[in-house]
Amino acid sequence: MNQYFTRKDLAALVAELRHSLAAAPELQAFSDELAFPTPTHAVVQASWERIKKTLPTE
Repeated sequence: MNQYFTRKDLAALVAELRHSLAAAPELQAFSDELAFPTPTHAVVQASWERIKKTLPTE
């Protein structure tokens, strides 16, 4: 892997993987919330706001 990634690239990849693993259970819960019965607009909007909080800021 050192032929393809610099130390900085590998650190960024590891950080992204850690974030994804940490956010996965919360995103799964959001998915379950939206699955059934058909959610109302308010539920969708509230869930989207919660999802945005889990996304990394740039």
